[in-house]
Amino acid sequence: MMDSTNEKPKYMIGSVEKACDILLVFDENNTELGVTEIAKKLGLTKSTVHKILLTLEYKGFIAQNESNGKYSLSVKYYQRASSFLNNLKFRHTDSPYFRRNFA
Repeated sequence: MMDSTNEKPKYMIGSVEKACDILLVFDENNTELGVTEIAKKLGLTKSTVHKILLTLEYKGFIAQNESNGKYSLSVKYYQRASSFLNNLKFRHTDSPYFRRNFA
C-alpha cells in the first residue's frame, strides 16, 4: 500500500500503470477518443495504446464505437463504479483512505 506522498512503488508493473492511465484519460471533456488521441495525450506509442485498448475491450471496460472507431468507457465500467459508490460507507469520509482517494 502506498502512503500519501504519492511515491512510486518499488515494484511497478508498467503495463498495468499504462492501462490505468488510459482509463483515466477519459473524463467529462474526453468521453470518446481514438488511439492516436490517447497516444498523444499520454506520450505512448499507438501500438501500445491499441494493444491495451483491445485488452480492456475484451475485459469489458472499454467499448469501441463501430461507426467512427473511437473508444469510450463501457457500461460495465460505470456499473462497477456505481456499485462501489452505492456500497461506500459515507460515515467513513473522515478516514485517511477516503481523504487520500476521494478528497
